[in-house]
Amino acid sequence: MKSADLRYAFIRAQKGEASTEELPRGVLSRVQLTRYREQLAGVETAEVTYRPLTKEIRTVGFIEFDERQLRRISARVRGRIDKLYVNVTDQMVEAGQDLALLYSPDLAVPVAESSRCSSAGGKGVGSQEASLLGMDDDQIQEIERNGKPVTHVKIRSPIQGHVIRKYAWKATT
Repeated sequence: MKSADLRYAFIRAQKGEASTEELPRGVLSRVQLTRYREQLAGVETAEVTYRPLTKEIRTVGFIEFDERQLRRISARVRGRIDKLYVNVTDQMVEAGQDLALLYSPDLAVPVAESSRCSSAGGKGVGSQEASLLGMDDDQIQEIERNGKPVTHVKIRSPIQGHVIRKYAWKATT
């Protein structure tokens, strides 16, 4: 920025002196101040330099989640929650993290079929049904290794995110 870009030129007046100079191009008028009046007016001078312009804005707003990224997780079999691992709203969860341990006697039949199919040497209807009931591959492989009937399934988070709302709670006895 050059002095010609300034609208007013400030000069220090000397007592008894009047300025007869021509105004530089782009300057509208000239103001003469004594040092005392300069201090009273709070006039400060500085070398012209480039500085980043910043402005702080304080306002009120609402932050909401992206509904397109919302995932609802529900049990695929009837039963009861024996253990709730994530029991606080707004808690952060990772993909694959255990959310709850569900007890259901309805799991025993497909699990027994799955272990029978695996002992016969293949993946059969039982493992597909167990998958449809909400068991992931790790849980199905563990069942096939043990060969025992299972009545519990771990409900796991499909994605990373925050728990927004929960409709389940552990029953107390």
